[in-house]
Amino acid sequence: MEMKGIMGSLFKSSEWLMKFLMLNIIWLLFNFPIVYLLLNTLFIQSENSLVTIMILILILLPFVFFPATTAMFASVRRWIVGTNQGKLLYYYWRCYKENYFRSLQGGFFYTVLWVVWILNYHLSGAELGSGLFYFYLAGTLFIVAFTNYFFADTVHFEVKFFSSIKKALFMAIFYLHFTLGSAGALGIAVFVLYLIHPALLLLFSGSIIAYIYFFAFHQIYLKAEEATNPQ
Repeated sequence: MEMKGIMGSLFKSSEWLMKFLMLNIIWLLFNFPIVYLLLNTLFIQSENSLVTIMILILILLPFVFFPATTAMFASVRRWIVGTNQGKLLYYYWRCYKENYFRSLQGGFFYTVLWVVWILNYHLSGAELGSGLFYFYLAGTLFIVAFTNYFFADTVHFEVKFFSSIKKALFMAIFYLHFTLGSAGALGIAVFVLYLIHPALLLLFSGSIIAYIYFFAFHQIYLKAEEATNPQ
């Protein structure tokens, strides 16, 4: 029997919290080599060691982070679209294997894009609060959306790699209200988690990011479909 009232709302809320928590933990486990290297940076005492670890992380990103994140997007997709594909871990692993090569391609492309962007920012000498700083901030929000829309498109459609890149780019540019709205929603979520306890950022941030950006992607898709096929 379905619970109603306050108890029913609390039960549904706790159920959703557990979904986000479990998915985020699975994602962290699949990213274990990168998580391990990041934790090691807390104990580094030399700049050379830090540079070495950062290079190792960059090498691992296409092979580890991108396939794991694609599988996470596939998992939140079924929550939003409303499909039921069995147990979370089993479904995550299946999507991980099915999309590995595609994720690897995206990993190489986006890793290079992010490295070039971050290096440009550091070399620009932009000061906090300057016009150049806000230009790079806006560009960063755009690239975040561009990256996440690629993940969403990969798990929602079966199209060629560069078709996904073009669609993600188009969405990030021409649906700015979703790009900015997603960034705003993410900022609020991160702020609330941090206020409750900073450790919650580690336990929930990955799955929340995936949910926010796939939700935005799906809304864009529904609007485009409605415009293409008016009733």
